[in-house]
Amino acid sequence: MEIDLPEVIAEVKAAFDRYEQALVSNDVAVLGELFRNDPRTLRYGIGENLYGYEAISGFRAARSPVGLNRRTAKTVITSYGRDTAVASTLFYRDTAPGKVGRQMQTWIRFPEGWRVVAASCQHHRRAERDRMTLDDLPRGTLPAEPVVPRVDRALPSVQKVTRAEELRLQLADEIVRGMLAPGSPLDETDIARRFNVSRTPVREALRQLVASGLVEARPHRGAVVAQPSVERLKGMFEAMAELEALCACLAAERMSAAERHGLEAIHEELRVLSYTGNPERFHEVNERFHNAIYAGSQNGYIAEITLATRVRVQPFRRAQFRNLGRLAKSQAEHDRVVVAVMRGDKQGAAAAMRAHIELVRGEYEIYAVSV
Repeated sequence: MEIDLPEVIAEVKAAFDRYEQALVSNDVAVLGELFRNDPRTLRYGIGENLYGYEAISGFRAARSPVGLNRRTAKTVITSYGRDTAVASTLFYRDTAPGKVGRQMQTWIRFPEGWRVVAASCQHHRRAERDRMTLDDLPRGTLPAEPVVPRVDRALPSVQKVTRAEELRLQLADEIVRGMLAPGSPLDETDIARRFNVSRTPVREALRQLVASGLVEARPHRGAVVAQPSVERLKGMFEAMAELEALCACLAAERMSAAERHGLEAIHEELRVLSYTGNPERFHEVNERFHNAIYAGSQNGYIAEITLATRVRVQPFRRAQFRNLGRLAKSQAEHDRVVVAVMRGDKQGAAAAMRAHIELVRGEYEIYAVSV
């Protein structure tokens, strides 16, 4: 068998370059053309495993056009005979700072031309650079991972959830799900014993729940579960929708380039999580997504009151992620916000965010009926 015939390498490189250009420009037609139309064609992606041409085509058609641009490095094409080749490359995306991507494709020559029959794509932390050579790195200086400023509190680079926060989330979840009924007493000693903690984090968790409106503090009688009325909850969501729409509107106009890259990076992380079906982790990253929008408004006061309102509504927003298919829907709603922000479309960003929060309220109402 002849390996690396120059004319074969040239043909595959031309096909590979055409694929790369179609990928970054989201030319779905060309991408579909270059993958073999066969139920045995495979594509293992960063967040999805696709079996068969139809599944791959469906994924391409539904994928967001945001954040596809990338830079390749150390592309290696090896041909085996005249009809088989393997193309491998490293790639870097501004939407995935601190990571290096690896892609491998198997190309086969068919009567209609060279086609991909199997592909694999994955991301790794840049820490793996220690096992790479300088040739692995793309030309130019890679931007540092953008830091999305928090508007609620300063956090270290590694976010840690305090015991009081864990208790607050657990109790809020039980209240929203109906496990703790309205009027139920919340005794500090009983809760501390149940979770095997001291009364200090319990006291702080209850204080936060009182601030959110889920718990009512009664003088000399302790805390009890307080469920907001339908009218009260509707008003909270309406205020949330308008405040977040205002933040999105201002962010579309004022976000810096680094902040936009940071928003795209978080959006990409949520896209991957939407495939895993983990509502708890999705909720955590979703908080960062909205924080990035608030910070991007460049108006500290508006960001502050928006966050304060979100804290009141947070348990109800969090609960709706358990609805079947909600993660994918939320990701699609976020996508419309991100596209408008990236285009600088103030009114489009505001409308997309307002619609998103209104849908969140509707999803919570569906969840509330089911529990």
